[in-house]
Amino acid sequence: MVITNFSVVRRVGVIILCLGIALLGTISYITTPREASPDIKVPLITVAVPLPEASPEDVEKEITVPLERELRNLKGMKRLSSVSVEGMSITTCEFTPDIAVDEALQKVKEKFDVAKFEFPADTEEESIDELSFSEFPILIITLYGADVPVLQKVAEEMEDRIEQVPGVLDVKIAGGLERQIEILIDPEKLEAYDLPVNALIAQLKGENLNISAGSLDTGTTKPTVRIPGEFK
Repeated sequence: MVITNFSVVRRVGVIILCLGIALLGTISYITTPREASPDIKVPLITVAVPLPEASPEDVEKEITVPLERELRNLKGMKRLSSVSVEGMSITTCEFTPDIAVDEALQKVKEKFDVAKFEFPADTEEESIDELSFSEFPILIITLYGADVPVLQKVAEEMEDRIEQVPGVLDVKIAGGLERQIEILIDPEKLEAYDLPVNALIAQLKGENLNISAGSLDTGTTKPTVRIPGEFK
């Protein structure tokens, strides 16, 4: 009854108060930023280390075990899990929510730099990434109804156009075919020329290049000279 009597006696003030609350609520609703897919920062770091042509057992022994040995004692570590497959070791480090993503990423990189000294010499470059929801695809377009080369050309044209749209972070094409050249080696000819396979491969890599030969000064112009050598 007290609130009712107060509202009746001071009805003008109560009406103004209600209108003020409604106005503030409307302004807050309009000005508050909203996103359909907000970028949520999760302290989850993934470390992928390639070891070409190695069995899962060798990957676990040579890569995963030394890496886990260094990572397991990190401060703020909530969970550590690893997967060893043929030619690849994937380790996931999950930290407690109070750890900043940048701090977690830096800790993992520091421990990785220590562990990599135990890796085999043929280990390829690692990939250390944080989980970012902004990198998840929000639109997937599927093309069908024609041969793969035709679809590949259409997809590349769409990629160029979509990348020009303001706000688009990245566009990727999956499922296409990449042209390649197959070279069949004749072992008897290699033996006749006393040429090792590795030397032939190195020679092919050295020839498959577009080389810049500098520029040519003609007095009035200075065109750039290039030597195309990539295999067609």
